[in-house]
Amino acid sequence: MKPHQTHEEMLWGWRIDMTKLDIVTDEGLAQLCQQLGQHPHIAIDTEFLRERTYYPALALVQIAYPGSEPILIDPLKVRQWAPFFEIMDNPRIVKILHAGRQDLEIFNLKMGKLPRSVFDTQIAAAMCGLGEQISYGALVQKTLGVQLQKSDGYTDWMQRPLTTKQVAYARDDVRYLIAAYEELCKRSQRLGRQAWLDEEMAESMDPSIYASDPDQAWSRVKKWSSLPDRDLVVLQALARWRELRARALDKPIRFVVSDEGMISVARMKHVTLEDLKARRSFTRLSLSSFADDLMAVHEKARKIPKDQWPVFHTKTRIPSEESDLVAELAWALLHLIARDSEISTSRLVTKKDLPSLVDQLVRGKDVSSHPLFHGWRYTMAGSKVEDLVHGRLSLTVLKGKVVQVT
Repeated sequence: MKPHQTHEEMLWGWRIDMTKLDIVTDEGLAQLCQQLGQHPHIAIDTEFLRERTYYPALALVQIAYPGSEPILIDPLKVRQWAPFFEIMDNPRIVKILHAGRQDLEIFNLKMGKLPRSVFDTQIAAAMCGLGEQISYGALVQKTLGVQLQKSDGYTDWMQRPLTTKQVAYARDDVRYLIAAYEELCKRSQRLGRQAWLDEEMAESMDPSIYASDPDQAWSRVKKWSSLPDRDLVVLQALARWRELRARALDKPIRFVVSDEGMISVARMKHVTLEDLKARRSFTRLSLSSFADDLMAVHEKARKIPKDQWPVFHTKTRIPSEESDLVAELAWALLHLIARDSEISTSRLVTKKDLPSLVDQLVRGKDVSSHPLFHGWRYTMAGSKVEDLVHGRLSLTVLKGKVVQVT
């Protein structure tokens, strides 16, 4: 046994060669999962490609457990994932990820459901005043004082063998994650924000976030708001068709029809093959495979009567000048609260949302569905915005500092 190897590394052959992947067989993964099941928390990361596919192509899984070195799993070799999925579904084991939304999307696709007991260090860092959407490198530096070497993560993770630099980069992605998690737990408890952190984690695990509804695909088309409702009805049908076709082909939606093409076709009252050929958004090669379907979808959508149109909420009320002024005061108040609470203002509400939100408050409308007005955000800031709008709180300058007056 080499001096630096643990018993498990010698038994299972992990990291004998630092340039190679560790788990490349179903048996190896099953043995690893037996070990993972003995720990209260594990660190996880993934590498994937999706530039030329609709669904992300999983290229690598990185794992670490307390006391272990990073372990790399090769999904191009492993076939039996049931033991791993059991670990991911085990509520007694905390799964630690950083900015894990895309990782969770992959696991949701592979497992048919989301993992349980997930802790996202990026969310926790924001709640602990370390910055909104902090990078993994910055998190490690701020919590542990470790400066990671800069490297290019945007490489071809599907190639085999991986380069020595790729392997080192992948291992570092989970090497410090458990220690950062432990430090964030201490900070959240010290700040008295554990309940708020739990609330944020629960919201991030809402299954609807990871479900791509074809009927809502129109809202993800660039410049959709430039269309009147009549054309939006057509765009909704076209976007649904494009989404389902992209899934069937496992190609990015832009490979089917670009957003620019979707908008231009949605504006047309009638569509012919010549119309499509005349537009740069379509190629003759791709048109031959879907032109008839696209034209049929367009024609059917144009015939939908007005009383059957969905409500798009494309027209929003422009706040009054007075409401805009109150919104500026509310933004200053939120900055003050966020500063004193060591949290990012955008974690409370975006400045873009605030004028409309304040306008609704001024007019006595129900705003309880907005995140600022329930949960920990309401406790910290939403209630004070209400007080400001209704004259129960004001801002003034005292000895050169902005302070609240009640």
